[in-house]
Amino acid sequence: MKKLFTYLGLVLAACLILVACASNKPAEKKKAAPTPTERAKADATVLIDTMLGKSSNGFSKLYGENYESWTESNVFEKQVADMIEKEGYTPEADYTFKYIEGYDAKTPTQVLSKFVKVRRNMIAKIQDYKLKDVKVKGNEATVTFMSRSINSYDAARTVRELLTRLYNNDISKLAEWNSAGKGDKDKERDKALVTYFLFGENFSGSLEQFSGMTKEMSYTPLTGADNLEKSFKLTKDTDGNWIISTDSYVELVSSLMDADESADNAVYAERIHKNLSDYQPSKEK
Repeated sequence: MKKLFTYLGLVLAACLILVACASNKPAEKKKAAPTPTERAKADATVLIDTMLGKSSNGFSKLYGENYESWTESNVFEKQVADMIEKEGYTPEADYTFKYIEGYDAKTPTQVLSKFVKVRRNMIAKIQDYKLKDVKVKGNEATVTFMSRSINSYDAARTVRELLTRLYNNDISKLAEWNSAGKGDKDKERDKALVTYFLFGENFSGSLEQFSGMTKEMSYTPLTGADNLEKSFKLTKDTDGNWIISTDSYVELVSSLMDADESADNAVYAERIHKNLSDYQPSKEK
């Protein structure tokens, strides 16, 4: 019996020691909630990653739908309607053309919708960037980053080359086309639609009927400079997310179409990044 009490005493003592040790263990610190600047930086990273084609992870959580759907339903529909109103492409039947033999006639809405979608997809081939700064003031954050942009002059050079092919490489006919209808708003509108059409069809890889066309002609031209600075605004919503407005998104896309660097300085996304030749924006579920 004495041995039994001794054994029970040892067990009790051990339990008391464990309890004492447990009571002396420091309490785990709760992880601090992110500051507004940290949250804005994280949400800005999601947006830039998605726009520049690095990753679309987290976009649907912030914006309620995947990037492709968000741009097309929230941005492009209104943007195209505004372009049509501003340029006077009404009634649309008067500006509906069969641009190339073998193609169906296209309305201004169809041409411009393809243009803005293709431009979005080209921007998604930039890939690399450096987040420089995020400044929060109240419910607004100003985000600054550095990256390449689309080399607009090189893209325009490709479109001009396609125009010469439309005229069987006859430069004089192209010159006539360029000078035709100067001062005539209808003619100027027509010519603008032709360039939008060729831009959208070429850089989506859809032009195949021109002789001498190479796959490289549809490659996305980027600026040689990879440190071009861009800034945009985010606004905090009622759930604490930092979101870009549709107007700010349109302005940011515009700023990513560089019109300062020479076409001769262009580099091509499909050559400097792997697996981009057949790139399409991912549809995040």
